[in-house]
Amino acid sequence: MKSLITALGVVSLILFTATGRAADREAEVAKFVKELKSTSAKTRATAAEEIGKIGQIKASYAKTAVQPLLDVLKDKDASVRQAAATALARIDEPKEVVPALETLLKDDKEQRVRAAAAAGLGLMGEASTEALPTLRKVAQEARTKGKDAQPLAQACGRAIQQITGRTKQQ
Repeated sequence: MKSLITALGVVSLILFTATGRAADREAEVAKFVKELKSTSAKTRATAAEEIGKIGQIKASYAKTAVQPLLDVLKDKDASVRQAAATALARIDEPKEVVPALETLLKDDKEQRVRAAAAAGLGLMGEASTEALPTLRKVAQEARTKGKDAQPLAQACGRAIQQITGRTKQQ
């Protein structure tokens, strides 16, 4: 009887702790969502990065941040857009995220933001299949632009491999 009570107590403690951690993570996400509206670009970028880290641990904790992060993809600061693209890829919402990252890949003026969008599409794997034509087109265009555009071409190439499940033969 004593061991049953002890076991129940341990199980209750574990459940209570897990529930508490979930609430803590969700509260953190809410705080970071507010920080996405900061006047400081550094604060906005950090907030997006932190949401992405939480989403990588467990996507459901960060789902409430999907729309605010999608909005931040239009931020005037490239580091904020880059952090938002990476964060969105870590939250499992391909239906909303893939089209947004594909648009960012095609239209953003900054190569590092476009490379982050490509990497994000790759991270999402097979869910990004619809973006393959855009990835191939951007990769080809980047290859023809020379040395400065190679990081973008490489990011697109890696994303294509991750999405298709194929790796290049050596």
